[in-house]
Amino acid sequence: MSKEGLKNWVSKNRYLVIGLILVAGLFYWFEYRPVLIKEECAKEAQDSASGRDVGTDFLVNQKIYNVAYDAAYTPCLNAHGL
Repeated sequence: MSKEGLKNWVSKNRYLVIGLILVAGLFYWFEYRPVLIKEECAKEAQDSASGRDVGTDFLVNQKIYNVAYDAAYTPCLNAHGL
């Protein structure tokens, strides 16, 4: 397909092209972007929460880790608009 043929096809199907661009943009904004943000925040929260051992009791350490993780994860999500 030549450039002129492509221009003619796009001009004839402009609503289809606009619709496809709109669907792709909405997919990125509402599906793909939040996944990237959640992965980044989970990594930051995990880095922040690791190394907070206070003893040999596993349950106590797990609770401390969970509190520290949540304290870092939620503000990160809020900072990125989720």
